[in-house]
Amino acid sequence: MTNETLLGASLVAMLVALGLMLVCLAWPIPWTIGLFLGPGLMAGGASIALYVVYVLRDLRKRGAL
Repeated sequence: MTNETLLGASLVAMLVALGLMLVCLAWPIPWTIGLFLGPGLMAGGASIALYVVYVLRDLRKRGAL
């Protein structure tokens, strides 16, 4: 994956997590809470992991690591 692809995938995953969070806040019923706590948190964690990989690749490319 290129750095731009990593950043784009990170952005999409975070938007999915935030969207599910907003649905959970608007309608706090058990299935929306479960939807956020299951796939929503996984998408948020994946987004953070992809962003860390993006930052590390960029730092290595610039010779800072």
